[in-house]
Amino acid sequence: MSAPLKQIHLAAHFPGVNNTTVWSDPDSGSHIDFDSFVHFAETAERAKFDFLFLAEGLRLREQAGKIYDLDVVGRPDT
Repeated sequence: MSAPLKQIHLAAHFPGVNNTTVWSDPDSGSHIDFDSFVHFAETAERAKFDFLFLAEGLRLREQAGKIYDLDVVGRPDT
């Protein structure tokens, strides 16, 4: 009797908005446009990925040791 095959699950990570590296390429497109999310999801689906992860999290901005703003990073509606 052979051992059962193990599966690996593939996940795609969409880093969310405010990612400075995407803005350095003028051909990168919009990072907050809904069509970008659709394109990303369809590309992951064609590649047989199991799921995608849209990252977001609370970010505190500080300058000279003082917090001056906070927002939710990765949400296109913020």
